[in-house]
Amino acid sequence: MHTAFPGLLAGNVFAPRPPAAAAATSETVQAGAASLADIADAHSRELAAMIVEPILQGAGGMHAYPAECLTVLRQVADRHGLLLIFDEIATGFGRTGELFAAEHAGVVPDIMCVSKPTGGYLTLAAMLCTREISATVSNGRAGALLHGPTFMGNPPACAVANASLGIIDGGRWRADVAQIGACLVSGLAPALDLGAVRDVRTIGAVGVIELHDAVDVTAVTTAAIRHGSGSGRSGTSSTPCPRTSAPRRMSTRSPRA
Repeated sequence: MHTAFPGLLAGNVFAPRPPAAAAATSETVQAGAASLADIADAHSRELAAMIVEPILQGAGGMHAYPAECLTVLRQVADRHGLLLIFDEIATGFGRTGELFAAEHAGVVPDIMCVSKPTGGYLTLAAMLCTREISATVSNGRAGALLHGPTFMGNPPACAVANASLGIIDGGRWRADVAQIGACLVSGLAPALDLGAVRDVRTIGAVGVIELHDAVDVTAVTTAAIRHGSGSGRSGTSSTPCPRTSAPRRMSTRSPRA
């Protein structure tokens, strides 16, 4: 997206994509760690933070990667005094099997961005941070983070968020995610027999069907609705993402061409 605004936005430094979780070995994880360390060493004077979608890159092709990579990120960030930011907008609130994807590695970021389930499908987002970050912002000249949307913290959205978080706090989400995951594994497996499908993978309550060619959004959306499923798209990947608070009875119909 930054390429659409050349010269207007600060440039980003990108690290190579971590190895895929299904095929990762200790050697590939270590190689990725070495590459990340080299990049951080070379750019440490111009970097302020490292930001990543933990465990599962959404817009990056629904790419799941090993939890060990988050530990490496924490170590590199600490070594260079960089903030570590986790974008949990798509992965938070149980979606990957843990309440937050960061918990797969036991890593605590300096800043965490959350949204989507926060407001129970009513628009609401939040930025969570450590006490140190909060104190730094609060002790600045402005005395607060002076950036936010017009309707930030509006009462209806916050009321819905409290209700949504109350449901999650009830403790059944983990069983729901396990049930959804099992249904996705069995229900999506037959898609591997379709000629257009390159790969099928799941993590928590996320199922991914990767195609050889770009996704026909209209056709996939129509088919998903016809079979009672929600679906997203990223490049060549179609992504069924049922709610983590799904009803006990779920369809396990096999996908069709």
